[in-house]
Amino acid sequence: MLPKRRRARAGTPGADSSAARFPGVAVYLAEPHMGRSRRAFLTRLALSKGFRVLDAYSSEVTHVVMEQTSAEEAARWQESRAAPPEPGCARPTLLDISWFTESMAAGHPVPVECRHRLQELLDCGVCAEVERVRLSARYRSMKLFTGIFGVGVRTADQWYREGLRTLDDVREQVQRLTQQQKAGLRYHADLSIPVQRPDAEALQQVVEAAVERALPGATVTLVGGFRR
Repeated sequence: MLPKRRRARAGTPGADSSAARFPGVAVYLAEPHMGRSRRAFLTRLALSKGFRVLDAYSSEVTHVVMEQTSAEEAARWQESRAAPPEPGCARPTLLDISWFTESMAAGHPVPVECRHRLQELLDCGVCAEVERVRLSARYRSMKLFTGIFGVGVRTADQWYREGLRTLDDVREQVQRLTQQQKAGLRYHADLSIPVQRPDAEALQQVVEAAVERALPGATVTLVGGFRR
């Protein structure tokens, strides 16, 4: 009987990078929330697409992929695994699993965007792309308009495209508003104030009294954030 050939271990640090379609990309799949079986499956998938996947974290790694990992967890993981980079060498990019899945679907490494990065949040505490959107005139107006009771994203977008930017702009168009939107605009300031627990509990007592009269023995439960 011929001896079985030992299966080559895929993705070892010493693997020949010339066999990969993307030699400039070396992926390391971090295990904290991934698990060994899933990591093995994702490794085989990436290798089948021509990616180079390393079994061990080393200076060759260019992209570290993590799943269900917060920026704080990623920071602790990096501190425990990685020594400071050598002069002239950059740290590998810490990425959410979304970059990996999108790259697998595309069949090549997709450009790394802000939403993929854990590293930018670690270094700066904010994401530049998210901050740019958050501070844009469109985002501010859309957030303001959708805060009006009865106004959804489609209506808010239409108002923005028509040149409306503020609540005063909307008030000048009051004749075109629905009854719900008119009420939402009229009481916008009050409706924008978060409900406090004492207010919610007082309302619960009113509802409980009404329910008890209609359905004796029924139970009323306060739900939402106040239940936690």
